Amino acid sequence: SRNALSEAMVDALFAACERAAADKDLRGVVLRGAGGHFCAGGSLGGFSKTIGQPLTVGEADPLVPMNRRFGALLQALCALPQWLIVAVEGAAMGGGLGLVCCADRVLARAGAQFGTPEVTLGIVPAQIAPFVVRRMGGAAARRWLLTGERFDAAAAQRAGLVDEVVDGDMDAAVQAAIARHA
Repeated sequence: SRNALSEAMVDALFAACERAAADKDLRGVVLRGAGGHFCAGGSLGGFSKTIGQPLTVGEADPLVPMNRRFGALLQALCALPQWLIVAVEGAAMGGGLGLVCCADRVLARAGAQFGTPEVTLGIVPAQIAPFVVRRMGGAAARRWLLTGERFDAAAAQRAGLVDEVVDGDMDAAVQAAIARHA
């Protein structure tokens, strides 16, 4: 699932964020995906059960609390008292792009891909929009949020999303970034 943002993933990230924020001895946090991908965005498997389904009278939309929880996670990441390094390999799509925008420093493997493919389905990435605008500025954010284009690491660096494109060993690049912030 390329580290898709299921409810369980969002809850685990939020819990880790709370632990980090409470740790007065912790100076930095590194957020990195597993299996060669950063985050493919929302879990379509989880959403498919609820998207487009009619609600009965008085029934609450199940997507509302999920969206609020993800928004709270993005706010918590931005509010961390420690610096946040994000290391992107593979895909950083949709909500994964939102996670990237919370970072103080972004490293991306040269082959990383960024985008908001949900717009091709008619879904505006409004949840991440304030974070993308804050990181990239209004004009670049509009292009990234509304076109559905995919961007590589070099384009992401030119747009102000990525601080460093990593051609070599990502572990070494992360360690070097940690050392600069120590």
